[in-house]
Amino acid sequence: MAEVFNTEGMLELYLLENCQLLDRIQEIVLDHKEEPFDDDSMNEIYRAMHTMKGTSTLMMFDGIRMVAHKLEDVFSYLKESRPKQVSHSELVEVILNVSDFIRAEMEKLGCGKSADGDAKGLCKKLDSFLAQLKQTNGCQEPDAGQVVEDVPKHFYIAPKTVENAPIFQIDLDSSVEEIEARMQQRQAAGGTPEIAPGDFVLQPKSYGKSNCLRKGRPAFIQVDSSKMEQLALSLEQFQRTVGELSQISMDMQNLVRSLYLVPLTQTFQKMNRIVFDASKKLGKDIEFEMVGEQTEADKNIVSHISAPLMHLVRNAVDHGIETKKERKLAGKKERGRIFLSAKKESGILWICVEDDGIGLNREKILKKAREKQLLDPSVPDSAYSDEEVYQLITLPGFSTNENVTQYSGRGVGMDVVLQDIQQVGGTLEIKSVPGNGCKMTIKIPLLLPQAEGGFYE
Repeated sequence: MAEVFNTEGMLELYLLENCQLLDRIQEIVLDHKEEPFDDDSMNEIYRAMHTMKGTSTLMMFDGIRMVAHKLEDVFSYLKESRPKQVSHSELVEVILNVSDFIRAEMEKLGCGKSADGDAKGLCKKLDSFLAQLKQTNGCQEPDAGQVVEDVPKHFYIAPKTVENAPIFQIDLDSSVEEIEARMQQRQAAGGTPEIAPGDFVLQPKSYGKSNCLRKGRPAFIQVDSSKMEQLALSLEQFQRTVGELSQISMDMQNLVRSLYLVPLTQTFQKMNRIVFDASKKLGKDIEFEMVGEQTEADKNIVSHISAPLMHLVRNAVDHGIETKKERKLAGKKERGRIFLSAKKESGILWICVEDDGIGLNREKILKKAREKQLLDPSVPDSAYSDEEVYQLITLPGFSTNENVTQYSGRGVGMDVVLQDIQQVGGTLEIKSVPGNGCKMTIKIPLLLPQAEGGFYE
């Protein structure tokens, strides 16, 4: 027989692949948040759940397996039955709930903890959703007179023993005949003839011992194959042509630096999800547009701007965009707009968050600044430019909002936003047209010294 099955070395790859699948699912859902899924999208979500179910079964993460299987059942019905009455908003919420559950479980596994989320509770909700879907579309469950397809023989494998029951250890090379022979031995010894969960055990080694996972750094890095091919080609040329050493050395340095560049895609998709969730909770109709999400930046820059960017986007949703009623009274379209863009130009990374909401109130800001004694009493308000006034909201504790919501107020925490941006040598430019929106522009120079763990362009 083969050696005892060991899943420890597979855990890191399992987490990496499933995170990529979840990122892709979220991207599909947010791209179709207001319109039904097309065939390609449904097939892709179905395949992703099928893959997660299979790998989770192999790794013996039963909660993730059950939830993935239930969502796979939902999309199997959608693909095969083509129901006409489907609540798209409910379907989107179901998918995101499953995605959030699996991602939370994998974060626990990556930190060396157990995946102990309430999978059964979520599975009941998925069963209820599927049953409602079938009932709405006139699907009848098979009655006693209908022929039901034979269920294949199953052998249960569990990571821990069942109390007061003989347990047989097997490996993946065990044949059906060998397993059945084990069961016959148990029956001959007076054991129960039925096969139950825990009868056969694969003993994986303990999880969570990888230093790399505990520190939150993945052991795998996804690299564009063309860049690696270029690097290999440069190495061969270096060995052959000593006279071109200087040029080749420069090419290699640029390629190594490029390995630390990551696109802003995932960061921008997080902002997309934030707008989607917050607008639903606040009852606002908001159109979210992204441009330049494929722009690449050093991973250190990306990690530093994620939190401040999230704060700016939440402020735009909560306190920038008005309600439908307020926009209608102001003569605006009832649907608000938030525009997120990125570009690299003249050695600068530009990231802009722009909305067509109510904008900043110059008079309120100046009044609050006077109350806090932040301005020279001898200098009149007219002496300050709009840019100087708007920068006052980045001072610690400065806010003109009387009501603070769960998404914070414009100005609350803006000092922290500015500090995070300044840590990577960046600046924050604020422009606003009262009644017509606000534009926050983050500017970060790319030609910075090498940082720990990465390079800047």
